[in-house]
Amino acid sequence: MGCVSLFVGWGIGPAITGLGKKFKFRKYLEKKGVQTKRVEVKSRLNWLQERPLKKTQYYFKDSPEVVYEENSPKVLELRQKFKEEVLSKDHDPYNMKWQNMVVLAMSLTVLSVFLTGAIVWFSSIDFGFLGVIASLGIGILAIIRLKKSLTQKDDIYSLPLTVIGILHFLLLLIYDFNRLEKAMARGDESWETAIQICLSLYLDIINLFLLILEFLAHEA
Repeated sequence: MGCVSLFVGWGIGPAITGLGKKFKFRKYLEKKGVQTKRVEVKSRLNWLQERPLKKTQYYFKDSPEVVYEENSPKVLELRQKFKEEVLSKDHDPYNMKWQNMVVLAMSLTVLSVFLTGAIVWFSSIDFGFLGVIASLGIGILAIIRLKKSLTQKDDIYSLPLTVIGILHFLLLLIYDFNRLEKAMARGDESWETAIQICLSLYLDIINLFLLILEFLAHEA
Protein backbone atom coordinates (compact mmCIF):
# COMPACT_ATOMS: atom_id res chain seq x y z
CA MET A 1 0.00 0.00 0.00
CA GLY A 2 2.89 2.35 0.80
CA CYS A 3 4.43 1.76 -2.64
CA VAL A 4 1.12 2.47 -4.36
CA SER A 5 0.62 5.62 -2.30
CA LEU A 6 4.13 6.79 -3.13
CA PHE A 7 3.62 6.12 -6.85
CA VAL A 8 0.30 7.98 -6.89
CA GLY A 9 1.84 10.80 -4.87
CA TRP A 10 4.57 11.21 -7.47
CA GLY A 11 1.88 11.55 -10.13
CA ILE A 12 -0.15 14.18 -8.28
CA GLY A 13 2.54 16.86 -8.41
CA PRO A 14 3.09 16.78 -12.20
CA ALA A 15 -0.68 16.61 -12.78
CA ILE A 16 -1.32 19.72 -10.66
CA THR A 17 1.64 21.50 -12.28
CA GLY A 18 0.40 20.65 -15.77
CA LEU A 19 -3.13 21.88 -15.03
CA GLY A 20 -1.67 25.03 -13.46
CA LYS A 21 0.37 25.82 -16.57
CA LYS A 22 -2.66 25.39 -18.80
CA PHE A 23 -4.72 27.63 -16.52
CA LYS A 24 -2.03 30.34 -16.33
CA PHE A 25 -1.40 30.26 -20.08
CA ARG A 26 -5.11 30.73 -20.75
CA LYS A 27 -5.20 33.71 -18.39
CA TYR A 28 -2.07 35.11 -20.04
CA LEU A 29 -3.69 34.83 -23.46
CA GLU A 30 -6.80 36.64 -22.19
CA LYS A 31 -4.58 39.48 -20.96
CA LYS A 32 -2.94 39.68 -24.40
CA GLY A 33 -6.32 39.74 -26.14
CA VAL A 34 -5.90 36.27 -27.61
CA GLN A 35 -8.77 33.81 -27.75
CA THR A 36 -8.96 30.18 -28.79
CA LYS A 37 -11.49 27.97 -30.52
CA ARG A 38 -11.75 24.27 -31.19
CA VAL A 39 -12.28 23.37 -34.83
CA GLU A 40 -12.87 20.01 -36.41
CA VAL A 41 -10.57 18.81 -39.16
CA LYS A 42 -10.27 15.53 -41.00
CA SER A 43 -7.33 13.29 -40.28
CA ARG A 44 -6.56 10.40 -42.63
CA LEU A 45 -6.17 7.04 -40.89
CA ASN A 46 -5.30 5.28 -44.11
CA TRP A 47 -5.88 5.74 -47.82
CA LEU A 48 -9.53 4.69 -47.46
CA GLN A 49 -10.70 6.18 -44.18
CA GLU A 50 -10.75 9.63 -42.62
CA ARG A 51 -11.77 10.59 -39.10
CA PRO A 52 -12.75 13.94 -37.55
CA LEU A 53 -10.19 15.47 -35.22
CA LYS A 54 -10.47 18.60 -33.09
CA LYS A 55 -7.60 21.05 -32.81
CA THR A 56 -7.08 24.44 -31.21
CA GLN A 57 -6.75 27.64 -33.20
CA TYR A 58 -5.69 31.03 -31.83
CA TYR A 59 -6.80 34.52 -32.88
CA PHE A 60 -6.72 38.08 -31.59
CA LYS A 61 -10.04 39.63 -30.58
CA ASP A 62 -9.50 42.66 -32.79
CA SER A 63 -8.82 40.51 -35.89
CA PRO A 64 -10.73 37.22 -35.55
CA GLU A 65 -10.42 36.49 -39.25
CA VAL A 66 -6.69 35.72 -38.84
CA VAL A 67 -6.14 32.39 -37.09
CA TYR A 68 -2.92 30.75 -35.94
CA GLU A 69 -2.25 27.05 -35.58
CA GLU A 70 -0.82 25.45 -32.43
CA ASN A 71 2.73 25.24 -33.81
CA SER A 72 2.70 28.49 -35.77
CA PRO A 73 5.53 31.01 -35.13
CA LYS A 74 3.08 33.45 -33.52
CA VAL A 75 1.80 30.93 -30.96
CA LEU A 76 5.32 29.68 -30.26
CA GLU A 77 6.33 33.29 -29.66
CA LEU A 78 3.44 33.72 -27.21
CA ARG A 79 4.46 30.57 -25.36
CA GLN A 80 8.05 31.78 -25.10
CA LYS A 81 6.93 35.16 -23.73
CA PHE A 82 4.64 33.33 -21.30
CA LYS A 83 7.63 31.38 -19.96
CA GLU A 84 9.70 34.54 -19.62
CA GLU A 85 6.99 36.79 -18.16
CA VAL A 86 5.13 34.28 -15.97
CA LEU A 87 6.79 30.92 -15.34
CA SER A 88 10.28 32.32 -14.77
CA LYS A 89 9.04 34.73 -12.10
CA ASP A 90 9.24 33.80 -8.43
CA HIS A 91 5.80 35.33 -7.85
CA ASP A 92 3.90 35.24 -11.11
CA PRO A 93 0.63 37.24 -11.31
CA TYR A 94 -1.54 34.12 -11.62
CA ASN A 95 0.02 32.05 -8.84
CA MET A 96 -2.37 33.20 -6.10
CA LYS A 97 -5.40 32.52 -8.30
CA TRP A 98 -4.14 29.02 -8.97
CA GLN A 99 -3.41 28.35 -5.28
CA ASN A 100 -6.92 29.49 -4.37
CA MET A 101 -8.31 27.14 -7.00
CA VAL A 102 -6.32 24.21 -5.59
CA VAL A 103 -7.65 24.99 -2.09
CA LEU A 104 -11.21 25.18 -3.47
CA ALA A 105 -10.77 21.81 -5.20
CA MET A 106 -9.51 20.31 -1.94
CA SER A 107 -12.47 21.75 -0.03
CA LEU A 108 -14.96 20.40 -2.56
CA THR A 109 -13.26 17.00 -2.41
CA VAL A 110 -13.52 16.89 1.39
CA LEU A 111 -17.17 17.93 1.18
CA SER A 112 -17.82 15.19 -1.38
CA VAL A 113 -16.22 12.58 0.87
CA PHE A 114 -18.39 13.58 3.84
CA LEU A 115 -21.56 13.68 1.72
CA THR A 116 -21.00 10.28 0.10
CA GLY A 117 -20.11 8.81 3.49
CA ALA A 118 -23.31 10.28 4.97
CA ILE A 119 -25.39 8.84 2.13
CA VAL A 120 -24.12 5.35 2.94
CA TRP A 121 -24.33 5.80 6.72
CA PHE A 122 -27.92 7.08 6.81
CA SER A 123 -29.26 4.91 3.99
CA SER A 124 -30.42 1.30 4.23
CA ILE A 125 -29.69 0.67 0.53
CA ASP A 126 -27.06 -1.89 -0.42
CA PHE A 127 -24.91 -0.09 -2.99
CA GLY A 128 -23.04 -3.25 -3.96
CA PHE A 129 -24.61 -3.09 -7.42
CA LEU A 130 -22.40 -0.07 -8.17
CA GLY A 131 -19.34 -2.31 -8.26
CA VAL A 132 -19.89 -3.59 -11.80
CA ILE A 133 -20.90 -0.14 -13.05
CA ALA A 134 -17.83 1.44 -11.47
CA SER A 135 -15.46 -1.16 -12.89
CA LEU A 136 -16.83 -0.69 -16.40
CA GLY A 137 -16.65 3.08 -15.96
CA ILE A 138 -12.98 3.00 -14.98
CA GLY A 139 -12.13 0.87 -18.00
CA ILE A 140 -14.04 3.09 -20.43
CA LEU A 141 -12.56 6.32 -19.04
CA ALA A 142 -9.04 4.89 -19.13
CA ILE A 143 -9.44 3.75 -22.75
CA ILE A 144 -10.82 7.13 -23.86
CA ARG A 145 -8.01 9.07 -22.15
CA LEU A 146 -5.37 6.73 -23.54
CA LYS A 147 -6.80 6.99 -27.03
CA LYS A 148 -6.87 10.80 -26.84
CA SER A 149 -3.31 10.93 -25.52
CA LEU A 150 -2.07 8.82 -28.42
CA THR A 151 -3.88 10.90 -31.03
CA GLN A 152 -1.76 13.67 -32.47
CA LYS A 153 -2.99 17.19 -31.64
CA ASP A 154 -5.90 15.84 -29.58
CA ASP A 155 -6.42 17.27 -26.10
CA ILE A 156 -6.88 14.71 -23.31
CA TYR A 157 -8.81 17.32 -21.31
CA SER A 158 -12.46 17.77 -22.25
CA LEU A 159 -15.26 19.18 -20.12
CA PRO A 160 -17.84 16.40 -20.73
CA LEU A 161 -15.27 13.71 -19.97
CA THR A 162 -14.24 15.55 -16.79
CA VAL A 163 -17.85 15.83 -15.56
CA ILE A 164 -18.47 12.14 -16.27
CA GLY A 165 -15.28 11.30 -14.39
CA ILE A 166 -16.38 13.32 -11.34
CA LEU A 167 -19.76 11.58 -11.24
CA HIS A 168 -18.07 8.23 -11.68
CA PHE A 169 -15.71 8.66 -8.74
CA LEU A 170 -18.56 9.94 -6.56
CA LEU A 171 -20.32 6.64 -7.25
CA LEU A 172 -17.09 4.79 -6.49
CA LEU A 173 -16.86 6.55 -3.12
CA ILE A 174 -20.40 5.47 -2.29
CA TYR A 175 -19.58 1.90 -3.32
CA ASP A 176 -16.37 1.75 -1.26
CA PHE A 177 -17.98 3.34 1.81
CA ASN A 178 -20.68 0.70 1.45
CA ARG A 179 -17.99 -2.00 1.39
CA LEU A 180 -16.53 -0.52 4.58
CA GLU A 181 -19.94 -0.47 6.27
CA LYS A 182 -20.61 -4.11 5.40
CA ALA A 183 -17.15 -5.16 6.59
CA MET A 184 -17.78 -3.45 9.93
CA ALA A 185 -21.23 -5.07 10.20
CA ARG A 186 -19.82 -8.58 9.82
CA GLY A 187 -16.91 -7.87 12.15
CA ASP A 188 -14.23 -8.25 9.50
CA GLU A 189 -11.09 -6.66 10.96
CA SER A 190 -8.53 -8.45 8.80
CA TRP A 191 -5.55 -6.57 7.39
CA GLU A 192 -6.39 -7.72 3.85
CA THR A 193 -9.86 -6.16 3.95
CA ALA A 194 -8.61 -3.00 5.63
CA ILE A 195 -5.85 -2.48 3.07
CA GLN A 196 -8.14 -3.14 0.10
CA ILE A 197 -10.83 -0.71 1.25
CA CYS A 198 -8.38 1.99 2.41
CA LEU A 199 -6.46 1.84 -0.87
CA SER A 200 -9.68 2.03 -2.89
CA LEU A 201 -10.90 5.04 -0.91
CA TYR A 202 -7.50 6.71 -1.22
CA LEU A 203 -7.45 6.32 -5.00
CA ASP A 204 -11.09 7.47 -5.26
CA ILE A 205 -10.33 10.65 -3.33
CA ILE A 206 -7.14 11.45 -5.27
CA ASN A 207 -8.79 10.97 -8.65
CA LEU A 208 -11.85 12.95 -7.59
CA PHE A 209 -9.64 15.84 -6.43
CA LEU A 210 -7.72 15.95 -9.72
CA LEU A 211 -10.93 15.86 -11.77
CA ILE A 212 -12.54 18.63 -9.71
CA LEU A 213 -9.36 20.71 -10.11
CA GLU A 214 -9.40 20.02 -13.85
CA PHE A 215 -13.04 21.15 -14.02
CA LEU A 216 -12.35 24.37 -12.09
CA ALA A 217 -9.28 25.14 -14.22
CA HIS A 218 -11.32 24.66 -17.38
CA GLU A 219 -14.22 26.84 -16.26
CA ALA A 220 -12.38 29.67 -14.46
